[in-house]
Amino acid sequence: MPHRIFFGVDLAAWVYGTIEKHRDGALWRPAWVDTYREIGGTAKTSGEKSCPMTAARILYCLGRLKNGGLPFRDCEISDLWKHSRNGTYAILAVRLLRESPHVSKSSLWAETQRAVRRETGDEPARTNQGGPTLAYQLWHLGLIVEEPA
Repeated sequence: MPHRIFFGVDLAAWVYGTIEKHRDGALWRPAWVDTYREIGGTAKTSGEKSCPMTAARILYCLGRLKNGGLPFRDCEISDLWKHSRNGTYAILAVRLLRESPHVSKSSLWAETQRAVRRETGDEPARTNQGGPTLAYQLWHLGLIVEEPA
C-alpha cells in the first residue's frame, strides 16, 4: 500500500500505537516517540518531529480518526490556528480532500496554504513540515472519519 509508510514506519501502527499509550495515561509526545521506536523507527529527527506529531494529536482529539474512540467535533479554523498551526494544516487538508479526493500530495500543500490565507488572513509556513502529508496518507488509508451529516 503506497500510503502506509511515513518517515520509514507504518503510519497506522504509529498513530494507533500512540493513541493506545495515550489512553493508558501517557502524554502524547512520549507516546508518539516511543511508538515510533517500537515499530522500527530509527531516525531521531523523524520520530521527534513536532509538526506531524501535533497534526496527529489534533486529528485524534477532534475525532477525525476512525476507531480513535473520540467523537467528531467541529472547530473554527481561526480558533484552531491560534492554538495549533500544524493541527490547522491537518484539518484543512482533510477538508480539502473531502472536496477533491484526487488532489495530489504536492497540490494539497499549495491548497492548504491558500485555505490558511482565506480562513485566517495569516501567512502559512513556506514549506510543508508533515501535517498535510500525514492527513493525506491517513485519508488514502481510509482512516479519516467522514463528517457527520
